[in-house]
Amino acid sequence: MPFSNGKRRHKSPPPGETGQEALYLKSLSERQVQRHIADLEKAGFVKRIERTVAHRGKISNAYDLSGLVDKLKALEPQFAEAAEKAKALRKDVTKPGYRPAAKPTGPK
Repeated sequence: MPFSNGKRRHKSPPPGETGQEALYLKSLSERQVQRHIADLEKAGFVKRIERTVAHRGKISNAYDLSGLVDKLKALEPQFAEAAEKAKALRKDVTKPGYRPAAKPTGPK
């Protein structure tokens, strides 16, 4: 099924990408991606590893994401707590005869 990013039409997204992911990824210029990576480096989430080859010089960079992984591990308990609260709320709503508490209508 064809999809478009506003510039050109594509027959199908590349393997591993949904249509929406492909549209989003193709909407960023190379320079925008470079700026986002630089911001992540400044924040300490990403570390650039420059790679070179003796006879060719610099080649593409590799990135160490351990800073991002450490931050996500630190945040995981908060996400787990929020997920448990949401699960409890969904369970309450699905109980037969559930009626939410009446909201105050204002001063009388």
